[in-house]
Amino acid sequence: VRMAVVEAGRGVRINGGDAIAFDGAGEGAPVPGFLVGTMRRAAAARPDLFSDLQPTTSAGCEYIALLTGEAGFSAYSRLKPWDHAAGALMLREAGGVSRLLDGGEYGPRVRAGRLLNATGAASWSRLSAALAADGP
Repeated sequence: VRMAVVEAGRGVRINGGDAIAFDGAGEGAPVPGFLVGTMRRAAAARPDLFSDLQPTTSAGCEYIALLTGEAGFSAYSRLKPWDHAAGALMLREAGGVSRLLDGGEYGPRVRAGRLLNATGAASWSRLSAALAADGP
């Protein structure tokens, strides 16, 4: 069992361990991750960017996978605050990016759009360009 605790401005910890901070390692390599079926076509066309694609099943577990380094990104088209608000905060506290594919900011009141999470800004930029090319 893994439990993450986050407080804005104070970092994120899993199971009471050290604060998590992404270091940008692997920013240029293909990254494993989770995404909804509507974005699979764009990701499958870019094996230079995406590897080991998994369908989304549990946003909570997927945010933990991002924080532990098991995944490098996740992408969603259903934006329910109970699925993403805490995870997006955790990711940002660790130095990751949680933003809409159109570049807009994600927050708990945002209910429409496509959300992309990545463990670094460079990865988010590369992945978002590829996924945005697949349309809305």
